[in-house]
Amino acid sequence: MGLDVYGVDIWQNAAADILREYPEKGSAFLTAQGKKLVQAIKQRTPVGDTRKLKRSWRQSKPKERWGAIKVEVKSLSPYAHLIEYGHRIVARGPEEEPEYYTERVLVNRRSKSYYATRKKRKKTERAELGFVPGTFMLKVSYDEMVAGWDRAVEDFFADLIKELEI
Repeated sequence: MGLDVYGVDIWQNAAADILREYPEKGSAFLTAQGKKLVQAIKQRTPVGDTRKLKRSWRQSKPKERWGAIKVEVKSLSPYAHLIEYGHRIVARGPEEEPEYYTERVLVNRRSKSYYATRKKRKKTERAELGFVPGTFMLKVSYDEMVAGWDRAVEDFFADLIKELEI
């Protein structure tokens, strides 16, 4: 038992030809989809005191790489991955003076003759108090976008064909 589908290759080749002839239309479509994704992510992003995480989401300009046009969506916040995937809650160590040890460091690599010592802080064990689960704001928004991707592409090509009167 099988299913034979004809015409799919022809449609894919026609779509690729249209995008090759009108790359600005494809870039505009991807930019619009990227903006929708950023808006969806911002709606799901938890808000702290400063709202920095919510304001840190950015979208790149469309770039062509390896024959495909791509748009990147990322956060400029250094702790976005902790909120996305979750993180441990750890107790701070005692407020005593931290312990240090000395380490020999090679300063001149060519002659290998000059060593210096530097102080390094010893790592102390910290008690784990719990775990904060992730919010998965990026993953859920991306999955929603992928679910509606076929419909968005169909609408894009239908509008493009009407506009160009092909």
